[in-house]
Amino acid sequence: MKIKIFEVNMYPVNTYLLIDENKEAVIVDPGFYTEAEQQNVERYIKASGIKLVGLINTHQHLDHIFGNDFIKSKYNLPIQAHLGDSFLLEEGGYLRARKDIIGSHRICPIDKGLEDGELIRFGGSELRVIHTPGHSPGSISLYSKADSCLISGDCLFQESIGRHDLPRGNMRDLMFSIRQKLFALPDDTHVLSGHGEPTTIGHEKKYNPFM
Repeated sequence: MKIKIFEVNMYPVNTYLLIDENKEAVIVDPGFYTEAEQQNVERYIKASGIKLVGLINTHQHLDHIFGNDFIKSKYNLPIQAHLGDSFLLEEGGYLRARKDIIGSHRICPIDKGLEDGELIRFGGSELRVIHTPGHSPGSISLYSKADSCLISGDCLFQESIGRHDLPRGNMRDLMFSIRQKLFALPDDTHVLSGHGEPTTIGHEKKYNPFM
């Protein structure tokens, strides 16, 4: 599986395009804020001859979902995420109150709820959903055993961890998610986070100061 990374928006966020050898692909956390960012990924998909077959969010914080409406509309794809974050999308909720950041972007509901342990298949590739609450109730990570790769969203970072002071975040849940779920993966597992540089499970066990 090939992984293309787009660093997007003002925060900035890592948007991942996971490309199977059969040219089927899924996009994770499309945080495209500007038209230029949207056009950049659209050009890449077209030039590479990729068929985009999936749209997944690791969680529903604004910086990770700015481009949901664009991807959903352009490629006719349902938004897949854990329903534990649905409250963030409700009318009058936290996200919709941030009109200063949202601008003209449309906040879309989750179309398909993902569950812990669920398998997402595209081409010959497979991702396992790991429910990793703490940063938000519906945070998930995506694990490819074949590629020894984990997309951790905002749960685990290089020598850091996700915030737990946002609506319904929970430090105890976050630490449990990391220690009991992510650290159960092999040490050589590559970790691709929602922000910042990649790391490995083994490195974080040894050097992450929060552990």
